[in-house]
Amino acid sequence: MEEMYADDYIESEINNLFNLLRTGKQIDTTQSRKIKSALLKSFAEWNCKKNWVQQFHIGPIRNNNSRMFQQLGADTGWDSMGGAVNPKLSVVFWIIWIKTIGWQRPFCTASIPPITKC
Repeated sequence: MEEMYADDYIESEINNLFNLLRTGKQIDTTQSRKIKSALLKSFAEWNCKKNWVQQFHIGPIRNNNSRMFQQLGADTGWDSMGGAVNPKLSVVFWIIWIKTIGWQRPFCTASIPPITKC
């Protein structure tokens, strides 16, 4: 994931976009960002309900260890984190998340009690 996505969307709009994609039609960049925003929010909600940690790897540089790439191939865990983070989008995502669940624990750590509302 190159950046966080937190664009405004309406559920019916997302459903329509998914239907377009399922029929093989193309969507534009704005529509793509909306789907990515909806997916991030949905995944965060699902993880919250299971009390799972969600970790974001933003702007990764893939396959940068040539020796391991030659031995194991692509996408085998030898990535570095990039510098493509847009802090504004990260903040917007967490604001949306906090509004969704109320102020609980937006970041999961062992020292914070479990979320009771997802």
